Amino acid sequence: MDIRNFVTFNTVVEAEGFTKAAHRLNYAQSTVTLHIKELEKHYGEPLFDRMGKKIYLTHFGKSLYKKSSRMTSEYEAVLDMNVEAKTTSVLRVGVYESLLRYRMYDLIHEFKMKYPNVDMIIQHGTCRSLRRLVREGELDLTFLIEPQREFSNMKAMILCEEKFSLIFPQNGGMETLHKKNQTVYLTEKECSYRIMFEDFLNARGVVKQHTMETGSVDMIKQYVSFGLGYSMVPSVTVENETDSSDLTVIPFNNDVPMYTQIVYHKEKHIFKAMAGFIELVEKYSNDW
Repeated sequence: MDIRNFVTFNTVVEAEGFTKAAHRLNYAQSTVTLHIKELEKHYGEPLFDRMGKKIYLTHFGKSLYKKSSRMTSEYEAVLDMNVEAKTTSVLRVGVYESLLRYRMYDLIHEFKMKYPNVDMIIQHGTCRSLRRLVREGELDLTFLIEPQREFSNMKAMILCEEKFSLIFPQNGGMETLHKKNQTVYLTEKECSYRIMFEDFLNARGVVKQHTMETGSVDMIKQYVSFGLGYSMVPSVTVENETDSSDLTVIPFNNDVPMYTQIVYHKEKHIFKAMAGFIELVEKYSNDW
């Protein structure tokens, strides 16, 4: 039995007549009559008593209406889920801390203005951990800082080349690398530019007497400005501090170019809000 038969039946009851039901449903009256006859044939029971120009539900008809009205209400709610999904959803984004802190506030603000009903979940982590979350479907997309590469099951879009800087305390410089009792401030293990920084130190025979690991670039900058060591950070995080008396900033020349990229699974369904977010990322990354 087609769900339309029950929709027609409920409409006849609520409109109190076949003609009004046909008008509401935009059916020919003969179609309404056919749907009701099919129901009566299926159950072997009349649904209406027809007395003159008026119709009245039979006892069986009342029982059927009580149950079918709940069923069609659920059916309509299921149909409306498509509309709801277009306006209300969740976007799950992986992002490294310095990108969020120094580049994404205006982007996120514009996204929220365009998609006010979309919730955002932002996950921090290393490049490897964020890639894994995308691969396992826990994130819709993620930002990475890595060399250009091919991914077997993910699609990557290069946004900009990232530059890096060595940072030292006031009046410090490259000679600080070999001073005693210096703390080397490092980002999390498996962070792509931490590996690059450690390779740089090892190549110069720098002995790391003390290390401190943190995912916060702002914390690294603060400790270095207090004269407590040195580090390497994305240049975007120190662009406004080259004239500062608290930090000495020296551009780092990496042999392998590093790029900020946006990555998502090749089989991921790109829903409306996700497509809108990617479009905004492309727009804002022109100035990165």
